[in-house]
Amino acid sequence: MRQLYTKWHSNPYHQHIHWALFLALSLFLSLNIINAINLTYNETQYAYAQVGKALYVNNSGSPACSDATTYANNSQANPWCSLLRATWGNTTRTGPSTPSQAAQAGDTVYVTAGTYQTTSFNGREPVYNPANSGTAGNRIVFQAVGTVTLTTTNAPAVAPWNTGSPIIGATGRTYITWDGFTINQNDVNYRYGNGIVQVWSDYVTISHCTITGAYLAPPQGDQHNGILAQGNQFGADLQGLYIHNNVIGGFVSSNGQNSTAVTLYFIADALIEHNEFWGNGSGVHAKSSHGDSTNVTVRFNLIRDHEINGIDIQSHSNWYVYQNIFRDNGRGFNFFPTQYQTGTDKPHDIYVVNNTFDSQTQAHIYWDNSVYINNNYVKNNIL
Repeated sequence: MRQLYTKWHSNPYHQHIHWALFLALSLFLSLNIINAINLTYNETQYAYAQVGKALYVNNSGSPACSDATTYANNSQANPWCSLLRATWGNTTRTGPSTPSQAAQAGDTVYVTAGTYQTTSFNGREPVYNPANSGTAGNRIVFQAVGTVTLTTTNAPAVAPWNTGSPIIGATGRTYITWDGFTINQNDVNYRYGNGIVQVWSDYVTISHCTITGAYLAPPQGDQHNGILAQGNQFGADLQGLYIHNNVIGGFVSSNGQNSTAVTLYFIADALIEHNEFWGNGSGVHAKSSHGDSTNVTVRFNLIRDHEINGIDIQSHSNWYVYQNIFRDNGRGFNFFPTQYQTGTDKPHDIYVVNNTFDSQTQAHIYWDNSVYINNNYVKNNIL
């Protein structure tokens, strides 16, 4: 490198540029090359190539729609009227699904702009739980075209809060993508203790959605989430979660950090990037785990105006939190270990690196209890 510098510096136009500047430029270029390699690797994990049928849902009246149209005959000129027809294969959510008439692996369902209301469903599964799974490389994609607002009857939910359900996500169905939908808690009959969007399955993507919450008083405000993603408490961790380019805010209550944009339980790996999380109790709230995650990456997000924490991690390990902006939160990043997370479960290898922290009211980075964590790294952040 010094030989290159000597040659470079021999140019008379460069006489006043210092060796330190050359090193800085070289380091900057090297880091960008490394970051590009990392981006390619990480994004390849979540890439997919669709090889299926294009299906259409359009309740605008032009062209005329019918839920009696068969799967084989669905087309842009012959769309279904309801999203439930596409997800469930029929329009009776309280009865069995019809998988042969619902979206299949590799299909993309294009939903034309408008408001789509369905009958309130009572359960912890999403109203629009797909009847089928996708496969690796052949996901089932539900794609909003324009502003698509999803609502249910019996909204907004009211006490005693033991009816209703999440509206989109996946339970027991893998390789599912939801892209571009608009959901407001006040328009959904929502059972507390769940997410408006709920993910209980592997390889689910939530992308480009706008999810808006509201204040809930206790006890209903506890576990009050935009997205709830959860693996099996007594089995395997959830894999392949991808949350990106969403705007999620307004989930608040007097229960503080349990009212969140995103709550995670028992997660093996996830990529959370390019989101705006605003005005919740906490932004990302990582709670119980089985010990080690394999790779949870949180990057390129704007995390702002949360009452308690921008991000807090209770018991997960192997997290990579970098190049996020934390602004105007109670605390920016909170290590939140408990006395139950000791020994092999002790949180470790959490990297909080190259983030920007601005105007937190309590602390930019905070440890609730350093006894129960080890081998974590906080480096190169702007505070």
